[in-house]
Amino acid sequence: MSKNFKHPYKSFDEQIAILKSRGVEINDYEFAKNALMTFPYYSIINGYKDMFLKQKEPDIYRTGTSFEMLYQVHWIDVQVSNIIFKYSLAVEERLKALVSNIVARNFSIDEEKYLDKRNYSKIRAQRGKISDFMNAIEDAKQSSKIAQHYIDEEGNLPPWIAAEVISFGSMVNWYSTLSINEKKEVVNIFLQRMPKHGNVTTDDKLQFCKICLEQVYRFRNLSAHGNRTFKLRLKESDTQKIRFLEKFSISFLYKTKNGEELPRNGLFSIIVSIIVLLDDQYLISTMIDELESVVNTYGNQNLFNGKSIYDLFEVDKDFISRLQEFMNMKFPS
Repeated sequence: MSKNFKHPYKSFDEQIAILKSRGVEINDYEFAKNALMTFPYYSIINGYKDMFLKQKEPDIYRTGTSFEMLYQVHWIDVQVSNIIFKYSLAVEERLKALVSNIVARNFSIDEEKYLDKRNYSKIRAQRGKISDFMNAIEDAKQSSKIAQHYIDEEGNLPPWIAAEVISFGSMVNWYSTLSINEKKEVVNIFLQRMPKHGNVTTDDKLQFCKICLEQVYRFRNLSAHGNRTFKLRLKESDTQKIRFLEKFSISFLYKTKNGEELPRNGLFSIIVSIIVLLDDQYLISTMIDELESVVNTYGNQNLFNGKSIYDLFEVDKDFISRLQEFMNMKFPS
C-alpha cells in the first residue's frame, strides 16, 4: 500500500510562514515562534481555527486575526479546562470513597469475597463493566506499588485501596454494576444536600446521579485527549433531563435573564454536575471563585470578531451568581 503524506514535516519558521500566507497577522515573530515551541501547532491553531476562518474561504483567516488572538483563546481554554479538571478529581475521589466504603461494609474487605461476581448486577449488558473493573484491579496488583505493598504485607487488597489504584472510568463501572440496594446507598449520600421539589423517586435519584457522573467522566476523557472546552458537546445520552432539574429545584441554573436556555450537555452542565456531586462547601466555593477570576480577567474583552468569553463557553454574564445561589441552597447559613 502506497503512503500519501498530506501533512509533511514543517519547521517552526515554515509553520509561521503558512499562517502568514493564510492571513494571520504575526505582530511579534519571536513570540509566535516561542509559543509554537511550547505548545504544538495543533493545540494553538487547528484546535481553534474554525472560530477565525472565513466562511466562504475555509483556509483563509478573517481580516484582523492575529497570532496573539489564537494564543489567547487557547490559553483561556486551558485555564478553564484545568479548573474543571481539578474539581472533577474531587468527584472521582468521592465516588471511590463512597463505593469502597459500602463494598467493605456490605460484602467484605476480603478481595475474594467482595470481588465475587455474585455480588453484582445479573444483567447481561453489565458483564463487560464487571470484567473491566475486576481486570483493572487485577492489573493494579501487578503495577501499583501501593497495591503490591498490601499484597505483600497482608496477602489481600482491601476495597478502598483497590478503588484508589484504578481509573475513574473503571470506578464508574464498579459503581454501575452494584446491586440496586448498594447504588441507593451511594446516591442517597451524593444527593443528601440537594433540594427537592415534589415526589422524587429512587429511580429519579439513580438516573439523575448517573447522568451527573457520566458528564463529569466524559469531560475527563475528552480533556485527557486534548479536546477543547469551547463549544463542548457531550452525547445526547449524556444530556441532563429537564424533569430531573425541576425535581431537584435547579432548572433555574440553565435559564438566562433573556429567557434563553443554556445547553444541558455542555461545559456549564458539567460544572453543575460537579457541584451536585460534591459535598464540600470549601471546594465548591473555591471552584466558583476560580471561574469568576477568569471571567473577571477576560469578561470585558472582545477576544475576536466581537466574541466574548461568555460566547466562547456558551454562558451568560450572570452564570457565576446562579452557581453561588446553588451553593447556598446546598449549604444554607
